[in-house]
Amino acid sequence: MGHEKSVDSLHNLMQQIDKNTSQQVDFDEFKHLMVQLTKENESEEALVETFRCFDRDARGWIDSDEVKEFLNIIGVNATYEDVEDMISDVCSDSQNKHISYRDFRKMLGYNY
Repeated sequence: MGHEKSVDSLHNLMQQIDKNTSQQVDFDEFKHLMVQLTKENESEEALVETFRCFDRDARGWIDSDEVKEFLNIIGVNATYEDVEDMISDVCSDSQNKHISYRDFRKMLGYNY
């Protein structure tokens, strides 16, 4: 991403993407947020950096704890069930528990 987003910036971004003002992020809103965070610099490097912001332990996938942590940072109080539903919508993992980098790219509309 090339720069750090402040908590205030993330709250402002959340207000912009929470179209139904539910204080919950559904899959479409989550996808829109990810596109917003990467659209400034659409290089592969920017996508990898954005993915790494979620994959804090560098395992090569994003799990529900990491998604939930991000949502909490931007002020969304999502349940684990909400987060797991988001993950299962995009996940190619057979158990629908992790978002791989490939899944992440697909979610953002990038094809291999």
